[in-house]
Amino acid sequence: MKWYFLVVFLFVVSICLVSGADKPKDDHHKDDHEHHKDDHEHHKDDHEHHTDDHEHHKDDHEHHDDHHDEHHDDKHNAEQKDGHGKNDDKESKSLTEEELDEHEKNKGKEKDMSEEIQTENVTYKATSAVYMDILKPVEHEEGHKNETVRLIIGLFDQDVPKTVQNFRDLCTGAKGFGYKDTPIHCIYASFFIQGGDWEFKNGTGGRSTFKNETTGQYSYFEAENYKIEHSDAGFVTTAPRKENEHGSQFIITCEESNWMNEHHVVFGKVLEGQKHINEISFIHTEDNKHAPKYPVIITECGIHNLKEPVLVTSTRTTHSHSEL
Repeated sequence: MKWYFLVVFLFVVSICLVSGADKPKDDHHKDDHEHHKDDHEHHKDDHEHHTDDHEHHKDDHEHHDDHHDEHHDDKHNAEQKDGHGKNDDKESKSLTEEELDEHEKNKGKEKDMSEEIQTENVTYKATSAVYMDILKPVEHEEGHKNETVRLIIGLFDQDVPKTVQNFRDLCTGAKGFGYKDTPIHCIYASFFIQGGDWEFKNGTGGRSTFKNETTGQYSYFEAENYKIEHSDAGFVTTAPRKENEHGSQFIITCEESNWMNEHHVVFGKVLEGQKHINEISFIHTEDNKHAPKYPVIITECGIHNLKEPVLVTSTRTTHSHSEL
C-alpha cells in the first residue's frame, strides 16, 4: 500500500515538474513571439521608414539630377560663353569686322559705280539705206506658201563707216559676190535671225569685202567700235566668226539683246518690215536645230534712197572709269 502511494506521489510530482517546466517555455515562446512581433512591427516601421527614406532619397536624387542637369546646362552655357563661346564671339566679331570692311569698300564702289554708270537715250542718224527682198514661207495646215517681203535697213555711216561699207557692198554685189540668193540660215524664235554666208550658205563661211594685206585674199576685219548698243528689236549687227573677226554674216534682233554689247558691232536699224523679221523667227526648224524647215532666201538686195536721214533712238551706257 505504501508502495502504491509512493508511486502516485512521484507521478504527481513529475506532472508538476513537467507542467512547471512547460509553462516557462510557453511563456518564453510567447514572449519571443511578442518580441518577434514587436521586431516585425519595428522592422515594418523601419521598412516603411526606409521606403520613405528611399522615396525621399529618390526625390532628392531626381531633384539632384534636375539640379545637376540645370547646373550642367548652365555650366555648359557658361563654358560656351566663356570658353568656346568666346571663340565664336571672336570669330563672329572678326567676320563682322571683315564684312564691315568689305561692305565699306563695296559701299564705296557701289557709290562710285552708281555715279560712274549712266544709261541715257542716244540718237543715231541713218544717213543711207539698203533694201532686202526676202522669200518668206507662210506655214499653214497643208504645208506652206511663199511670199516676198521687203525690208528697209538704215545704216549708220557716221558711227561705223567701215562696217557699213562692207554691208552695203555685199548688198550691191560690188565685189562680185554678196547677199543675193543667200539664205537666212539660223533663227531663234522671238530672239533674232541670222544670215549673210555668201560662201557656203550654211553659217560656216562669210568673209568680208576687205582683203588681207598680206595674202591679198578677202578676209575678216576687226571691230571699229561697240558704240551702239543692242537696246531694241530691229538692230542689225555683225555676227563675228570668233572674237573680233567680222565678216559678211549679220544678225537682226527681235528684242533687246544687250548681251551682244562689246562683241557684235551694230551698224544699222530696220526702218520697215520688222514684223516680217519677227514672223520669220517663228518658222519651224529642221530636226530641233536652228535652220528653218523651209528656205528663207534673200532674193534681191541693193541701195534704197533715203529722202532724208532718219534718226534712230537707242540707249547708251557710260562707264566713266573705263573712259578716263
